[in-house]
Amino acid sequence: MLVRHRHLVARGTPVQPPPHPIAIRTEHIPKEKTLIYIRPKADPYSANDYTVKDDATDETLFTVTGKKYGNDSGREFRDSSGLPLFELRRSYRFPGWRTKINLPGDKEDLVEVKHRAMNGNFDLIFKNQAAVHSKADIDKIVKLEVHRTAPDPLLSFGAVVGDTKVVDVRESLESNKSIVHMYTQYGEPRPKRVMDVTVAEGFDMVLASLISVMAVDSACPVDRLET
Repeated sequence: MLVRHRHLVARGTPVQPPPHPIAIRTEHIPKEKTLIYIRPKADPYSANDYTVKDDATDETLFTVTGKKYGNDSGREFRDSSGLPLFELRRSYRFPGWRTKINLPGDKEDLVEVKHRAMNGNFDLIFKNQAAVHSKADIDKIVKLEVHRTAPDPLLSFGAVVGDTKVVDVRESLESNKSIVHMYTQYGEPRPKRVMDVTVAEGFDMVLASLISVMAVDSACPVDRLET
């Protein structure tokens, strides 16, 4: 983790609104700090399916469903009505795994992913759809840095834009009844956990959900992402 960001992403550091709204889907930008949660669907050992809900109303916001793309594994993100938002695909291309995020049927990357290290550290680079009319180029392209903020077995992550923490992701103590959950035996992943996600005012909840799913996947072997 970069030294200058340790205090920004640390557990307990509150999220703050970004300098300007940030989104890949502008219709899902909250007007105030919002708590959502991500729950595995049906089987806690499934690496593929999640439901994203508003913590205050328990309303379903998005669904995440596993899907195969030829020999590659991936997911579809959909809104509460079932309309597709984007697709996430994972494929192995020497010398490592590659993650692609696209609009359905579009070959151009919606979000560029750069994996910096294992265990949930990665960057997302994308065109800010909330700033398409801005005259300042610095507002149009966003680099989002995601860092793991706690060692195994605790799942906890923070996302920063510049010097602002905009998303906090952590295991839900209330929903899981416990925090620490070790591997039961070598090579077997822990059950998927319910994650609490705090999203800053002005930051896209779809993007926060994408960050959360990708971060939690870092604790699951890639072969469990197959459908």
